[in-house]
Amino acid sequence: AYIKINGKVNSIQIIESLNVQVQLSDTVGPVEVTGSEKIEVLITGICPSVIAGKANGLTIHLAGSLETELVTSCTTGVNVTYPVVDADGDKDTVEVAVSEQFMSKVGKKNKIVSTVVTHGE
Repeated sequence: AYIKINGKVNSIQIIESLNVQVQLSDTVGPVEVTGSEKIEVLITGICPSVIAGKANGLTIHLAGSLETELVTSCTTGVNVTYPVVDADGDKDTVEVAVSEQFMSKVGKKNKIVSTVVTHGE
């Protein structure tokens, strides 16, 4: 299903959905994706955050503001695309995977410190 939302909205929730594409411009609150698979969200304006829980195969296209925060929990296959300008001034779009694996340990002052696990960088 393809859903296009025109104008500014308070928030958007995508719950227990499969193969859904949502295009939106601006939100006051978050876009939430819960218990869903194969979801694409195209944000052409300003969205403060995308919150994903128990989602598989989520792609977030940031075509407007790059200030969107991503919060994920129990997710796999989450990717983000966004525009970049290279050294020659040419515009391109990059796709980056959101980390799924973290290493946590007890650090200074007995606080848990978590870092992203990277492979081959």
